[in-house]
Formats: sequence, structure tokens, C-alpha cells
Amino acid sequence: MKKRGYTVINFVLILGILVIGAIVIANLKGLSYKQAEAIEEEIAAEFLKNIANAIEGAMLYPSDSVNSVKLGAVREYELNIMNNKINLFFPSTRINLSYTLPVSNLNIIPTSIKSQGNLTIISKGRNLFVSDKIKCFLNDDVCDPGCIYYDELIEKECYQEIAEGVCISYYIDINKDGLTNHLDSDNICDPDCYNEQRNGGFYDFDCLESGDNICDPDTHMVRDFYCDTDCFGANGVCDLDCAVYDVDCPHLDNGICEIMRFENCMTTYDCNCEQISKTCNPADNNADAWGCV
Repeated sequence: MKKRGYTVINFVLILGILVIGAIVIANLKGLSYKQAEAIEEEIAAEFLKNIANAIEGAMLYPSDSVNSVKLGAVREYELNIMNNKINLFFPSTRINLSYTLPVSNLNIIPTSIKSQGNLTIISKGRNLFVSDKIKCFLNDDVCDPGCIYYDELIEKECYQEIAEGVCISYYIDINKDGLTNHLDSDNICDPDCYNEQRNGGFYDFDCLESGDNICDPDTHMVRDFYCDTDCFGANGVCDLDCAVYDVDCPHLDNGICEIMRFENCMTTYDCNCEQISKTCNPADNNADAWGCV
């Protein structure tokens, strides 16, 4: 009987050891999985960093330059560049990363690339285009941004009154002075060059329309003799053609007490307390929005 009791105890001990071992192995597997996942994320982040560095480096090169970038060992990936942002996705690991390019004076042409070991970066007339290869087919119905490489070649599919996601400055800068304003009007509105994203200071003047809820940031501080009322309010875009009413424009004594410009009776005569039979004292707790009591 005593021997049988020892057998039961041994069995329980062995069972306990097996359970503990299974738990330890499971924890080690979980730890190993997390470590592998962290390594995958580091590799993905480094891959994105290499692409971002190559693009930012190309921004410093003079116009009319072409740069090739070797990415080394390549896994399956999907690269999208749009609205000055790089989006990188790895299907096998489901890792999704993004990076915003610090751009204000360049027009970054949108692009999509899949699993390529080499990238080509074209800089031409303040347009910057990233591609896996330069292609330009004039006899199809597809816009090929790569055509900018061939001596400012105009492809009509990239400049028409439908949205295709590609804005190229050559097509909207009609007089080729490197700027866009009323002098570039040709009565063709390319909606790809009129949005709420920065396109290197380029916008299609023929698209300007008040009341469409679009204030194109590329019109900031540009006098084109069209007042876009959609730019009123504090949005960081000053339309000089209606600076009197746009709170983002430089301070003006316009006879309007504009609280959104932080105007009060101490800073501008526009907020004149005497005209409403009050005294100027912004520090008073009972002062109104103008600083008048």
C-alpha cells in the first residue's frame, strides 16, 4: 500500500513537471515570437528610412537630374507616395508604416510601386517623381508621369478636367515662369492641381471657385486677382486678394476688430472702445472680446 502511495506521488510530481515545462515552453515561444516581431518591425523601419533618405537627398540635387537607388535585399512590399507622404506596407508581416516628407517648394508626383529592388528618382522643374522605371507611352490613354524626363514632354492624359491623382506643374504653368497665377489661365481646370494638399506652390488658376469648400494652400500669399472666400478663417492660408477679410493675412488696419487675429483695443485702432462709449482695459475681468469695459 505504501509503495502504491509513492507511485501516485511520483506520478503527480511528473505531471506537475510536465505542466510547468509546457508553460515554460509556451512562454519561451511567446517571447521568441515577440522578439521576431520586433526584429521584423526594425527591418521594415530601416527599409522605410532608406527610401525616405534617398528621396530627401534627391530634393537637394539641381533640376533635370536622375538618381538611381538600390534597396538591397527586397521582400514583398507595397510603396505608395501621395500628398507628400510615404506609405509602406509589407503583406507577409502586415506591417504598415508611413513617413511625411518635409516639402513645401517641390511638387511630389503620386506613385505606386511593388517589390522593386531599384528606384529611380527624377527631379525636373520643381517636380519630383519616384518610379521603378522611366516609362513614357504617348499612344495609350494612360498618364505617364515619367514623360517629364523627356524634355518636358506634354502628355494630354496628365492634363484634363477629370481627377486622376497626378498634378504636374509643366501643364498648369502655361507661361513657364516657375509660378502659377492668373497669367496661366487657359480655361482648362485640372482638379488634380486644386486641392487641400501642397503641390510645391503650384495650383490651377482655372479651378478657383468660391463656395466649393476648397482652400488650396498653394495660393498662400499669391496675388492672382481672385478672392477665394473658402480661405476665410484661421486655416494658415492667406489669400492676398481678400486680405481685409482673411484672418491669416498680415495685420491690417481695416476698420474691423478681428478677435481671431488677437486684435483688441490695446493693439489696434480697429477695436475702438470710444466709438461704443466704453474704456479700453483688456485686463479687466469684465472686458468684452475687444478688451473694452
